[in-house]
Amino acid sequence: MTAQEIVEARDICGGVCVVPMGCIERHGSHLPTGMDVMQSWHFADMAAQLEPFMVFPGWYLGSLSDCTFAPGTIAFPLDLCVEALEQLCAEISRNGYKKILLINSHGGNGPLIDFFMQRFCEKDRDYMVYTQAGFYIGKKYAAARKKLVEEANCTNGHAGGPETAIASYLFPECMNKSMMLPPETGIAEERCLSMQEAGLRVPAGWFAAHPHHSGGWGGEADAEHGRAICEGAAEDIAGYVRAIKEDDTSLEIFREFREKTRHPEL
Repeated sequence: MTAQEIVEARDICGGVCVVPMGCIERHGSHLPTGMDVMQSWHFADMAAQLEPFMVFPGWYLGSLSDCTFAPGTIAFPLDLCVEALEQLCAEISRNGYKKILLINSHGGNGPLIDFFMQRFCEKDRDYMVYTQAGFYIGKKYAAARKKLVEEANCTNGHAGGPETAIASYLFPECMNKSMMLPPETGIAEERCLSMQEAGLRVPAGWFAAHPHHSGGWGGEADAEHGRAICEGAAEDIAGYVRAIKEDDTSLEIFREFREKTRHPEL
């Protein structure tokens, strides 16, 4: 888009900008390393056809410090990721988009986004940020993924059935199903089982359980199931945007919070 178009689109979009978040990492041997950020952007692009909003380019500075053992991983220091995300939102706001929705397709980004949302509370802001609750984008998206696993010979998880189906529908030219790893590589190993049974977590726990960096099996997942998942994600995101456009309280509550932070009282 041109600069003029971005300015003119603010009113059409209701001042809403969606940042599709993912990462760059190995997805088995049959899917592209950009799977997460690619699907996240396409979900947002499809949703914008249902409810107008600005779609930002895909955000690939994901949380991947525990995945650097896998070839194809592009990891950045977590401090840099948080600082860059905060600066990005400030710049989007400076350009007149005061409602920013983070849509995430990479499980590892969850803690990063949680930390970002906590840091958001440390300063005064003239804009509001929103993000999905939990890993799954929404209820329709989750239901379509569940239906796939029930109907096709595949399993859920990283590089598994849902992502194989999504890639089959959105960008089949970027995948090679003949290179799919065998099912057993997606089964979690029990090398840290004693810690799990004790209710403990340790660094590199993902590597301990998934040394192949695969958490599922694509099996017979196909483009038709992928279409259903993508359409579910698009409907979920469009629903979020509609709610955000109507939201006139969150920023006021945040300003009240900041004022009471400066002058605490019982």
